[in-house]
Amino acid sequence: MSATFSVDGARVVTASWDGTARVWSMDGRSEPVELRGFERGMLSATFGADGERVVTALDGTVRVWSADGSGASVELRGHEARVMSVSFSGDGASVVTASQDGTARVWSADGRGEPVVLSGHGGRVMSASFSKDGARVVTASEDGTARIWSADGRGEPVVLRGHERAVRSASFSADGARVVTGADDRTARVWRADGSGEPVVLRGHEHAVRSASFSEDGARVVTSSEDETARVWSADGSGEPVVLRGHEGGVVSASFSADGARVVTASKDGTARVWSSDGQDEPVVLRGSRAGLMSASFSADGTQVITASEDGIARIWTLDTSIHARIACAHAGRNFTRAEWSRYFPGRPYRKTCQQWPAAPETSNTR
Repeated sequence: MSATFSVDGARVVTASWDGTARVWSMDGRSEPVELRGFERGMLSATFGADGERVVTALDGTVRVWSADGSGASVELRGHEARVMSVSFSGDGASVVTASQDGTARVWSADGRGEPVVLSGHGGRVMSASFSKDGARVVTASEDGTARIWSADGRGEPVVLRGHERAVRSASFSADGARVVTGADDRTARVWRADGSGEPVVLRGHEHAVRSASFSEDGARVVTSSEDETARVWSADGSGEPVVLRGHEGGVVSASFSADGARVVTASKDGTARVWSSDGQDEPVVLRGSRAGLMSASFSADGTQVITASEDGIARIWTLDTSIHARIACAHAGRNFTRAEWSRYFPGRPYRKTCQQWPAAPETSNTR
């Protein structure tokens, strides 16, 4: 199962083992749009950058849908085994897929023409993603390499060799100059995207690295691992990493907020945690699932987190409590009375929670 926000945060798309994807409005004013076309076992679904389309993957089949459910889906067929990842290019014109058949493919999102087949890996391809400008694709494979390809298939790929076991993730920095990889050999590596020089090797995890990604400014890398930790590293390898400890199961994903100030992690222990990326302060623990989590990610504005769990449930958590306060104040039309404040916040001095309304008057202690 997967769950992701649209870029504007107005909608969420979920993919479920029951073979459907659903597009939900965050305001809750309408029923979800159901995107049906598979029997069972949908692996992933994600929005395009404009939020108007959704791409879904199941086994060897990929479909592109209108997010409002109108019209027929575009079916992208060609892979001979399960599709492990799928995503749009930044302009939404193309889709890239990674498959257990050992290839990645770049498709026109409207289904026209033949896909560009990126073949050369000696094992299953676990992930594929575009550079920000859409000109290149980076792939990660169980053959222990990552490869950087021209999205149009021209020329030879840049092969990034050095990992000693399967590479699970690979992604570009925002400027496209570097790639970070995470692998089963317990390391992450930061490479120049042109293949020159030696990679920066980030060592310290005690078990396989499940994910690795850059902060928006490219200065740091966050990794998640089966060793029950996430770590925040300087991308140039300097200094010691910030170790985020507290999970009681493998950490399956970790990513930065857009401003880089926080990290959200998802774990097999059924919790997500929101951490200060500098390791200060205690994390916010998001509990609710009795099953392991599969992913967790921030909304674009960083005020919410969405999680997807193995029990088929997606949950949205609000981190900015001022949102709740604004809603409550609008409905109540007043501040707490002194009696209510004493009941709910014993021992704390009275203060206004709704700045637009007057404070409750002082009460007399006389009988």
